[in-house]
Amino acid sequence: MILSTKGQIVIPNDIRARKGLRPGDELEVQETADAILIRKKRRNAGLVKHLQACPVKGFKVPRITGDFRPAQF
Repeated sequence: MILSTKGQIVIPNDIRARKGLRPGDELEVQETADAILIRKKRRNAGLVKHLQACPVKGFKVPRITGDFRPAQF
C-alpha cells in the first residue's frame, strides 16, 4: 500500500471482499505503539454503551401519563 499526498490508502479488493466492506461503510482507526488498526465500525456500538449505563437492579420503565392515544393501524 502507498499513502497518498492526501493521507489516503486503498484497501485491496480481496481484503474488502473477505471483510464485507462496501463503499460508504464507516471505519474506525485506532493507533497503537507500533501499528495503525482499521476496523469496520460496529453499527450499535453507541447503543451498547447506552445500555451498559442503565441500572441493572430495580430498573423500571416510566409509565406514560397524561393524554395518550394508542397508534391506529
